[in-house]
Amino acid sequence: MLAAVIGLVALPAVSVAAPADVTVQRIFGADRYETSAAIAQVTFGTSTTPVGHAVIANGRDFADAAVGANLFGVFGAGPVLLTRAHDVPQPIADVIRQLPVHRFFIVGATDVVDLTVESRLQTLGEANGTAGDISRFSGSDRYATGAAVARTAFDGEANWPGLVDGLRTAFLVSGVGGADALAAAPLTYAATIPLLLTQPDVLSVPTGNALLTITGGNRAIQQVIVIGGPGAVSPAVLTQIKALGLSVRRIAGINRQATAVAVANFAVLTLGWNPAHINLARGDDYADAISAAPHAGEELGPLLFTLSPDKLGTATADFLRAHAGVTKSIDVFGGPGAVSEAVVAEARIAAGG
Repeated sequence: MLAAVIGLVALPAVSVAAPADVTVQRIFGADRYETSAAIAQVTFGTSTTPVGHAVIANGRDFADAAVGANLFGVFGAGPVLLTRAHDVPQPIADVIRQLPVHRFFIVGATDVVDLTVESRLQTLGEANGTAGDISRFSGSDRYATGAAVARTAFDGEANWPGLVDGLRTAFLVSGVGGADALAAAPLTYAATIPLLLTQPDVLSVPTGNALLTITGGNRAIQQVIVIGGPGAVSPAVLTQIKALGLSVRRIAGINRQATAVAVANFAVLTLGWNPAHINLARGDDYADAISAAPHAGEELGPLLFTLSPDKLGTATADFLRAHAGVTKSIDVFGGPGAVSEAVVAEARIAAGG
């Protein structure tokens, strides 16, 4: 696997020495695009079945990549690959050839991922032996785009929203802050629970409409789980959700690291995820985590965040200590400039007990 990644990007997945029974792998590249390609290669590069399709999103923002996780429940496993607005970075083109990918789901309007990128993807798909099938999902803003993606992914026939405590459920996150959405996206990928975005202080109209129209087995969404504290999604938004006739609950911590831990605990205790494997990314700059949802979702391994490049953070450290002896491996997204060797050492010591 390591050799395959070396051929793809300049700075590949690297194994790091760790305490007994805890292995650490760093997955990274020179920038977010090489990191995205490396994550895709590590996740899917050894599969005996060609991946075939990928979500394509602009790498400068989290929103479209996060809601793109909705699509995998209906179309099957695949990577989120990041692109620039006007061109496909070479590492992304390389991994498209290597997996190989021939079907592309672009999330975002042409001002976010333009027609030049679409044409390049078409050519890459054709080179992989197909017509280069491309679908685009977009709306007037990120909230409308998220709603369009979710309505397509959860059509009431091929794919139904997942159940939490017996209720058809959707996740709702702020469309402004990235960490909460990125922590929730692996759960959407693996558990087929719709992920939608809202403005912090008012329930976005396209999102409210989607909550009322997404169905599964003749049963509409019944419950909304809000990810993030009141500063991310205000109490007024919860009141608006209740006014739609839906039940609502909040999963949150005192900061983005603690919220990611709360999401991880929910995944372990409610969805049955196994903390034997943990994913770790920089929390004060989410660039390396934007395309991590398929990797974490495939492994059923929670995505946690550091406080900064040089600080692990109390909430993340406490989670690792709470599962010491259970956690056997950690994947770190980003190079030493994003997650320092000292932080990696602290994380593996906490996980090792």
